[in-house]
Amino acid sequence: MTYEQYLRNRECRLRNNIQEESPFVFVYVTNSVSDTVSVINNFRFRVISNIPVGHTPQGIAIASGSLAYVTNSGDDTVSAINLLTNTVIGPPIHVGNQPSSIAVTPDRTRAYVVNSFVPFSVSVINTSTDEVITTIPVKDFPRGIAITPDGTRAYVTINEDDTVSVIDTITNKVIGAPIPVGHGPQGIAITPNGTRAYVTNAFDNTVSVINTITNKVIGEPIPVGKNPSGITITPDGTRAYVTNSLANTVSVINTSTNKVIGAPIPVGSFPRGIAITPGGTRAYVANSNDHTVSVIDLSTNKIFGTIPVGRYPHGIAIATL
Repeated sequence: MTYEQYLRNRECRLRNNIQEESPFVFVYVTNSVSDTVSVINNFRFRVISNIPVGHTPQGIAIASGSLAYVTNSGDDTVSAINLLTNTVIGPPIHVGNQPSSIAVTPDRTRAYVVNSFVPFSVSVINTSTDEVITTIPVKDFPRGIAITPDGTRAYVTINEDDTVSVIDTITNKVIGAPIPVGHGPQGIAITPNGTRAYVTNAFDNTVSVINTITNKVIGEPIPVGKNPSGITITPDGTRAYVTNSLANTVSVINTSTNKVIGAPIPVGSFPRGIAITPGGTRAYVANSNDHTVSVIDLSTNKIFGTIPVGRYPHGIAIATL
């Protein structure tokens, strides 16, 4: 889609009183082979900057309107990015081995980094000082992480163990028994009201739903596409979007019924990370094998456009500046 076509569509949306995103929304994509983060202008649908970071960047999380953190799996560090200048600030923050996913507490005071290789752990960064304040041991091969909206718990997918571990963010200790889910859990997302966590199970092509009050799985696993990886939930909590890496599609789950709705949405090759804009109007999908980002119009669940980025895009996050 060209910029002129977008403007015509935008005018039509405004005439019909359809919610329009702020022009100050930006999308940040980690390019694992390029060692960069691409910055996409959500208003113009094009890359406006490529930020050099550490080696093999994977996860990214927004800490504030001016700060993001990127996990560099290849050199066991985290980079801090000033979103106003699109530059890395400060020295690399050294964490554990092969950091992958990252999540920031709602009060923006701490970032939790999943270290995916031996010794398996979660590093906790004080965002005021950019120093690791503690390291939490977890079970084998942790992958994804999500923090509850009240900031009291972090949920970590344990790929090798087929479980999810829960961390009390007050004590920074693992609490309770591991929660059994499907085979090969990877991505995880928590509903805006904090009552449920959705987990992608890569090896059995399903999504498990955890009741975060009881920390037990509810209902049957939800069948999706092949090798589900990333997952995100709309701001209103009504739908979950899942990237199916080996099917080159995105599945949509109705969170009221916990059933897939509609046909899978075709995207690029080997989709991984996915994020939804704050207004809930579109989703951005990182397609690793063809070095692009697909943009989905959530009002129609159809592709809105495709944006070239760096090599092997992996993680994705969205900020309003």
